[in-house]
Amino acid sequence: MLVDVIAVQRMVAWGMAGYVRGAFRVRTFGLEHLRLEPATVLAPNHRSDNDVPALVSALASRWVGAVDAGVPWPTFAADDHVFFWGFLAGYPAGLPPVLRRLLWPVCVGGVLERYLQCVPVRQPGRMRLVELLRYDPLAPLDGYLPPDLREALFRRADELGQRVPERGGDVLSGRFADLLWTPLRRVT
Repeated sequence: MLVDVIAVQRMVAWGMAGYVRGAFRVRTFGLEHLRLEPATVLAPNHRSDNDVPALVSALASRWVGAVDAGVPWPTFAADDHVFFWGFLAGYPAGLPPVLRRLLWPVCVGGVLERYLQCVPVRQPGRMRLVELLRYDPLAPLDGYLPPDLREALFRRADELGQRVPERGGDVLSGRFADLLWTPLRRVT
């Protein structure tokens, strides 16, 4: 089993390195001063979704060498939404609706935890509609959601030729994935 984990980790590292080298002109410097050993903390600022691939790309060969020498694979903190069912259907924005529907049942959280040592981290005060509706799928939508979001769900149901949704569970599907990934505003 351990061999499989290491193989997956290497494939992901080299895949990220290939993506970064193909998508960007990257120049790394100063790596000779970095010691990869247990308890080392690297903290990218996550200004874009490409910071982790860029970091992994810069360090992939050193990480693989360190793992071969007995250093454990690094642990990554990841936004907890990545671990939700339907994440790939709701993110990134702009996916065609048919692709959203196909990706809705896919959950990558288990793979991230088991093979890549990713730990879910929740941002305080942030919730997406999918979390609220999964928490209480029997709750009526009327009076439960912000009016603009409720109306967007109603419009989508109408566009799809479906009856007006009454409860949260009525919209928990890939057909509503982009709307389900809407961040909710905190009401005080």
